[in-house]
Amino acid sequence: MCPRVQPLVQLVPPWTTAAARNDNAIVTVSGFCPGPQAASFQVLIDFTPTGAGSATVRFTVQNTSGVYAFQQPAIGNPILTGIWFNVPAGAIVSYTGARILAGAVVASNGSSVDGVPTAAGCTQLVSDVLETSWYTLVSGAAVGQYGLFTSGLGAAASRKAGLVDPGVFVACRPQGSVFGSIVIAGRVRFTLQLSNLPAWFRSFDLRWGGYYWRENIGSRSDKRVREKSPSQAAPDASIPILLLHAEDDFHVPYKQSKGMAYQLGLYDKDVKLVKLEDDGHDLDKIGSRIRVLIELESFLATHLH
Repeated sequence: MCPRVQPLVQLVPPWTTAAARNDNAIVTVSGFCPGPQAASFQVLIDFTPTGAGSATVRFTVQNTSGVYAFQQPAIGNPILTGIWFNVPAGAIVSYTGARILAGAVVASNGSSVDGVPTAAGCTQLVSDVLETSWYTLVSGAAVGQYGLFTSGLGAAASRKAGLVDPGVFVACRPQGSVFGSIVIAGRVRFTLQLSNLPAWFRSFDLRWGGYYWRENIGSRSDKRVREKSPSQAAPDASIPILLLHAEDDFHVPYKQSKGMAYQLGLYDKDVKLVKLEDDGHDLDKIGSRIRVLIELESFLATHLH
């Protein structure tokens, strides 16, 4: 059973010190449930400044894990119950609304969420429905960490109003096992108000860890950062170099290794870049890990004598 999946929305910032402006970004989070299923979720972050140090942020969240056929009662389709995000220390966050977007299917056994009853069966929404009380804003353990979660308490109740992949329900017939009294097969949009923000803050910085690097390392315009970049040392490389990088790495973007390989190539250095497709920073896929070992074995066999 994979009832509770709580991804961390995370990515390094775009290294800019420009003043706040309208901005949006799409984050894809993938991994595994506490079970055999792979899970993935997509979050659209829409960031709109509303004044000096203030902004409206909308998270549009969708479960993209796919559909798992029923196997046994202990195994079911992943249910997204919450996401984490990050703001700078001192920023003020208020949660103002959750909207289930048109086209979503609300599947219920006739239960209720925080006293709000839902009709038994599957109801496809023809227009957006405001259900703010179904979700809640929580504070994390780290400074500036916040989360948006289903508002039920306890293991069973916390699955209420969780998100499943839209393909799970077709004509109100479950295409795979779902263990939750009320689930949403579709998208939910959360709206928050932020205040007391620094001028540089943008949507990318909402992803966990974003602002930390800017504050503690610097930006691309910082001369010290440019001087320490490995790409600046490309002319001095004297040994073969193997670069392995996941295509969907949102901690350290793949384009950084691509840029490093380009710089080394300009100086006719012996370099090989291997792109690990459809995988992220942690190399969750077995195929990627096997590929890494194969490439390392080949590289060492070629260059060690």
